[in-house]
Amino acid sequence: TIIKKFSDLRGYLTTKSPNDVVNITYLRNGETLQTNVTLLKPNTFVLEGIGVLKNAKKDDLKRFKLKSGVKISDLNNKTERYFNQYGIKEGLIITKINDKEVKTIDDVKRVMKNKANNERLRVELINEAGEKEHYIF
Repeated sequence: TIIKKFSDLRGYLTTKSPNDVVNITYLRNGETLQTNVTLLKPNTFVLEGIGVLKNAKKDDLKRFKLKSGVKISDLNNKTERYFNQYGIKEGLIITKINDKEVKTIDDVKRVMKNKANNERLRVELINEAGEKEHYIF
C-alpha cells in the first residue's frame, strides 16, 4: 500500500491490530530504507488543556504509594508555565477525572467520551508530596 498523506496512513492502520508486523519503506537523507514495525496499542491520550497522559508504570505508582492512575507525561505548551506555578508538573499522577477513577488510558478515554460538551473537567491528581489536589478546568 502506498501512503501519501496522513489520512491514508490512518485508514491503513484501521485494518491492522496490535502486534501485527508491517513492513515499512521510507526515505531518509535521499536513501530508501526498509524496516519491520510491530504495531502497539496506543497507551497515550491528549487531554485537552492539560497535555499528554500515559499509563503509569509500576515505579511511578510506587513513588506515590498508589495502586493505579495515569501519568502526565507532557504538559500543554500553552499552559505549562501556568501549571508549574501551581505545582502541576510532568510526572504527576491523575487518579480521577470527573469523579471517575482512572486506572488506565482506556478509563480516561471512556470518561472523556461520556463527558457532556459543556461539562467542566474535574481532575484529581497526586502532588509531589503525595497529597490529593483537585482542579477544575
